[in-house]
Amino acid sequence: MRTLILEDEPVAAEHLQSLLRQAAPELVVLDTLPSVSKAQVWLAANPAPDLMFCDIHLQDGYVFELFTQQPVECPIIFTTAYDQYALQAFEVNSMGYLLKPIHPDALGKALHKWRRNTLAPTSPQAIAQVWQSLQLQQPRYKVRFLVKRGQRHLSLAVASIAYFLSEDQLTYLVTHAGDRFVLGTPLDELETQVDPQRFFRLNRQALATYEAIAEFSPFMHGRLSVALKPPTPEPLLVSKNRAPAFKAWMDR
Repeated sequence: MRTLILEDEPVAAEHLQSLLRQAAPELVVLDTLPSVSKAQVWLAANPAPDLMFCDIHLQDGYVFELFTQQPVECPIIFTTAYDQYALQAFEVNSMGYLLKPIHPDALGKALHKWRRNTLAPTSPQAIAQVWQSLQLQQPRYKVRFLVKRGQRHLSLAVASIAYFLSEDQLTYLVTHAGDRFVLGTPLDELETQVDPQRFFRLNRQALATYEAIAEFSPFMHGRLSVALKPPTPEPLLVSKNRAPAFKAWMDR
């Protein structure tokens, strides 16, 4: 039996594969894909798997965008950080879903439903209904930022951003590749525009993605010293009050 995983968080993807090795050793993971575009290419070039696990929010957008472009002829188990109220949409449409962080018991129940053939291939109409419901219930976050380099304008996907940094009364967008762009938006406003599952406000100076956290360690008076990648001139400090929330965010 073959399965395909759509997940843009490497740690979450590895966690799911580890759980599957224990709960469903008969399942062979064909590939792990981080984006809608890569999933579209894969599905167009390969036979449909027996089962798919799909995170809702991928690198380049929402997984539901895939289903408007590419028919999927297999059962789907969605993995999501959406709250319990939003998950009513999945229950009404009899879809398989797992709430992050994925618990082994929840995975076992979803697999049991699939093995009993009660988790059928999901119709495009049901997917459209769930996506509409989630859009109504959840805030929408930016997926791209327009920046300027010289006379050129560039549109950067959120997945390419490592962190936002405030220095000398300017706000910079810093990419994973190390490019820096000046933004006209203060950090307080940026914090409301990006997904808090992906970004964390370290302090007044920085708003960072989990991929940008190189390491962190205890500092004086209960604070944390955080090293980013690409590196900043000095490590950034997380206050004692925010340290528990930061650790919880890193340990999802």
